[in-house]
Amino acid sequence: MVRKTVEQRNKELEKNGLKLHHYGMKVRAITTPKQQELILHSIG
Repeated sequence: MVRKTVEQRNKELEKNGLKLHHYGMKVRAITTPKQQELILHSIG
């Protein structure tokens, strides 16, 4: 199964007056010093 790009899907939906919208999300993590150390160690 081949996935269509948003642009391809929007061209198909355009006939019906519809459009796809993608929304993002920002998250802030409040960490303890120990968690910060583990995260930094894991990342690099």
